[in-house]
Amino acid sequence: MTAAIKTSGLGKTYGPVRAVTGLDLVVEPGQVFAFLGPNGAGKTTTIRMLLALQRLTGGSAAVLGLDCARDSVEIHRRTGYLPGDLQLYRDMNGRDLLAFFASLRPGSDLRYAEQLAGRLDLDLSRHVHDLSKGNKQKLGIVQALMHRPELLVLDEPTSGLDPLVQEEVAKLLEDAVRDGRTVFFSSHVLPEVERLSQAVAIIREGKIVAIDHTNRTLTLADARGNVQTIQVGETVSRFDNLKVGDTITFRYEESVARAIVDEGTKPPTVQAQPTIVKAPGEKPGGSITQTSTTIFKVKAIDAAASSITVVTQDGRTVSMLVQDQDELKGLHVGDTVQVTYTKSLIVTVR
Repeated sequence: MTAAIKTSGLGKTYGPVRAVTGLDLVVEPGQVFAFLGPNGAGKTTTIRMLLALQRLTGGSAAVLGLDCARDSVEIHRRTGYLPGDLQLYRDMNGRDLLAFFASLRPGSDLRYAEQLAGRLDLDLSRHVHDLSKGNKQKLGIVQALMHRPELLVLDEPTSGLDPLVQEEVAKLLEDAVRDGRTVFFSSHVLPEVERLSQAVAIIREGKIVAIDHTNRTLTLADARGNVQTIQVGETVSRFDNLKVGDTITFRYEESVARAIVDEGTKPPTVQAQPTIVKAPGEKPGGSITQTSTTIFKVKAIDAAASSITVVTQDGRTVSMLVQDQDELKGLHVGDTVQVTYTKSLIVTVR
């Protein structure tokens, strides 16, 4: 599969100043790749060369298999870009500005742009000169996403945004990767990088000083074309022999453990152990275990049906079956319960 971004010996000089030197980088498709470094390290210069906005003076660079020196028009059509120094037409309102961008970029979806603006709480009726830095940043994010590009290149995407909007931007990027697209972004926010990225490159003084691929994912497509991305994390070494295009079988095994949480008491640790199963004749590809813990409030108890009705933290009501009747003893409406889900993904290569 063609790399989303590939550079070899990439360099950029301004007279005697070397902004980027001998940069070798490979960004695989369908992942979030973070590009870290201090101010002046060469992050923005690298991004601008990748998008053919600056001419490289050494080495080579390809985006989506296209040469950055020759195929700039096609690269711009298939990528979405948010610059770090975002400049917008001041006398247009947000809606007119997005319509203008859409007229220049085939495949743009103004209805989708409206949905994105809604998720970011952005008022498109306001003129750009009336917008705060954060709202201008939101507008820049919408224009980068509105044509559903194969590759998103974002220079400090959450700069100037409040924490709630930063969280929504993170969800938008996760949605993009879930759809099979690639995200390449620079950031100074380490928690954001840790949450989102499957690979990280650190640049300093124009050179790559470290690349980390430990937080990787496995992207699977079923027979109907449905795509899902699964976090591999530290188990990545178990999939070293797995190649893109291989046919695999996988099965989820779920188990749930519950612990009653007394008010003011630290929840006990309850861990359900998954069972790894391999059918005869199948080559094991490895396993991934995902564990999540959620706190609920008990709304109703039905001992006859061995079920409880709980209220989630976002206000939804959910009914849950209880496998062991003894777990209902001493449980009352209004109690807080902790539910630990453990899901094991069993992967086998055919």
